[in-house]
Amino acid sequence: MKWFIFLFAFSIPSQLLACECVAVSFENNYRRSDFIATAKIVSISDVEQNSNYQEIKIEIIELYKGSHISSIMVESNQKSLCGIFTPKNTNWLIFASYNSVGILSFGLCSGSMQINNISSDPKYPNYGKNEEAKIKHTLNILAYLKKMKLVNLNEYELGININTNCIKELKGYRVKKQRFAIYEISISKKLVITKVKNIKAFDNNVLSKKLTN
Repeated sequence: MKWFIFLFAFSIPSQLLACECVAVSFENNYRRSDFIATAKIVSISDVEQNSNYQEIKIEIIELYKGSHISSIMVESNQKSLCGIFTPKNTNWLIFASYNSVGILSFGLCSGSMQINNISSDPKYPNYGKNEEAKIKHTLNILAYLKKMKLVNLNEYELGININTNCIKELKGYRVKKQRFAIYEISISKKLVITKVKNIKAFDNNVLSKKLTN
């Protein structure tokens, strides 16, 4: 069996407003999503009385996973604590999945994010800059995965725990342009790592060698 490890510099927060979201790594979020794309919100329906969803019409800008669609459901921020506000004419990076009854939808915990007109807050002067950097970083990873046709990242849903001392040894190294790295890990039936293949390394040879070791 094989799966891919992604190494990069951000994570999805575990708590957002009053909605409790479980922290999910990028590779797991990518794997569990049936549809990933950047899209413009063309229109959004009214909230129906007995539904937590609203239907939005979209124009796909770039498709990274799944099929081309023109509409999708979104959890309503008026009905659900994990709902999300998607105003007309805004652009979004959408991570969406089918639920148990076959509805393709996304919400606050899906990893989706608005990618234009990022709001600012005087209390948090670096918020906008950090969000833009995170968006750019995520889009770069998605573009690379699409280019390399890497889809099935972790079919057996294996997890990994990294030793704290190992993390300490990797601190302090500088990279230039390669802000993320991808390694393909081959594992035996006895869950022993048999091979580590470098798919995309950092542009720091010393750091890359330490990571492989």
